[in-house]
Amino acid sequence: MKKVLVIGCNEITRRVVNSLCEGSGITDILIAESDKQIANDLKAKINPGRVRISTAGVDVTNEERTLLMVNIFGPELIINMLPAKFAVNVMNLALKIKVPYIDSSMLSDEKLSEVSLLSQQFKLFADFRSNNLTAITGAGFNPCGITAISKNAINGEAGEISSISIIELPGDNKAQSVAPVTKVTTDEMPVDQPILTLRDLEDEDDNQISMEDISGDSSLITYVENRQIKTISPDKVMVNDSLGREASPSDNIIVSDFYKEIPNVATVMYFSTPVSAPVSNTAPKKPYVKNTELLEKLEKIGMLSNESIDINGVSVAPIDFLKEVLKKQEKPCVEAAITDDNIAPVVSADKPQGVGSIELYVKGANGNFMYRVAASNEETLAQYNMTALEYFDSCSIIAISRLVINGKISKPGVFTPCAFDEKMILNELKIAGLNIETVPGKEL
Repeated sequence: MKKVLVIGCNEITRRVVNSLCEGSGITDILIAESDKQIANDLKAKINPGRVRISTAGVDVTNEERTLLMVNIFGPELIINMLPAKFAVNVMNLALKIKVPYIDSSMLSDEKLSEVSLLSQQFKLFADFRSNNLTAITGAGFNPCGITAISKNAINGEAGEISSISIIELPGDNKAQSVAPVTKVTTDEMPVDQPILTLRDLEDEDDNQISMEDISGDSSLITYVENRQIKTISPDKVMVNDSLGREASPSDNIIVSDFYKEIPNVATVMYFSTPVSAPVSNTAPKKPYVKNTELLEKLEKIGMLSNESIDINGVSVAPIDFLKEVLKKQEKPCVEAAITDDNIAPVVSADKPQGVGSIELYVKGANGNFMYRVAASNEETLAQYNMTALEYFDSCSIIAISRLVINGKISKPGVFTPCAFDEKMILNELKIAGLNIETVPGKEL
C-alpha cells in the first residue's frame, strides 16, 4: 500500500500520520476533515519526510461529494478517526472504492444488552467479505490492546482464565475532566438554536432497542458473569486500582468483545471513574429537540420537496435550495457548538492529572496476574499534546495500521483486532512505544 486516506483530525491523528511517514513505505497521505483549515493546521505540525501530504474538506454524510474527492486521490487504505457515529458512513465509502478500512472505536447502543452486544459496524460483515476486503473496528487500545494482552495471558503464564476485571482511569479521581470537544457529534440541537447542517438530515433509527426496553432501569451497568449477561447498579460495587484510586462498574463495549470473541473467559467486568467523582467542567445543558421534529417542520412548509417550482423565472427544487443554504451554515454551526457553554462541555485547562492507566486483573489456572499500562498525563501532554489514554490509543492505532499496510493482517470481513495474532499485535505495540507491565500474584 502506498496511498492512505486519514479522515478526522485530532492529536492522535497527528501522531499516527507522523508514524506512517517513517519507514512504512507510504508515498501519499490525504488528511480530510469537515473544515479543511483544521486539516491544513494539522499538516503544518507533521514532519512528512519523503511522503506527500495533501488535505481536503469532507462531509462524510454527503456520499456523492466524498466519493468524488476519494476517487481523485485513489487511496489503498482508509483510516477513520471520526467519532464512532460516522463509522458506517466511512465503511460504505471503503466498500464503494474497494479498499481496506480501519477505525479507532466501535459503535454500539448507549447501553449494552443481549440485543446490542455487537458493534453496528459488524452489520457490514457480509459486504466486506463478498468484496474480499478487511475492515478492522476498534483499533484503539480499548479493545485492541486489552484483548491482545488477555489472549496472550491465556496462551502464556496465566493459563485458562476464569475472570478478568478491567480498570480504566484517565487520571487522579479528584482531577477527572471531560475530554475536549473538537467537533459536533450530537444528534440533537438546542431548541433556541435551530441551526441545521446536512448531518441533521440523517435518517433517525427508530428501531433500536434500548436498555430501558429490556431491564426497565437504564442506570444499570452490564457485565458478564459465568457467561450470563447481568446488570448491576454502579454504586453497589467500588474497587481500587494499584494506586489506591476508586473505580465503579461502567458500561463499555470491551465487555461485548470478550463475550463474542473470547468466550472461554466466563466473567468480565469493566470499571472506570467512580459515579461519585466530581466533574467540574461540565456545563448545564439546555433542552434539546430531536432532528425528527425539525424534519417534520421542514416537510410541512414544503422544504423537503424535490419537485421544481418557478421563482422569478428560475426553476428550483426546494430541497436543493435548502441543501445549498445548509452548506453555507455548516461551518458557523460547528464553531458555535464548540464554543457555546450550554451545548458542549467547557473546554478548559482542567485536563486529567497524575497517572492515566488501564489495568487488567486476571484470575487464571496458573495464578493471579495484573497487567498494566500507565503514563503521566503531564508527560504525554508535554510531549504529544494528548492525555495518557489518548497516547495508549495512538500506539494501538499505529500498530494496527502498520500491520495492515505491511499485509500481516488480512481477512475478508469485519473484525476487531481480537481476531488476529496477539503476539504480533503486542510486538507492534511495543515498537509504537507502549510498555506493558506484568505483576504476578496481584489481585483486585
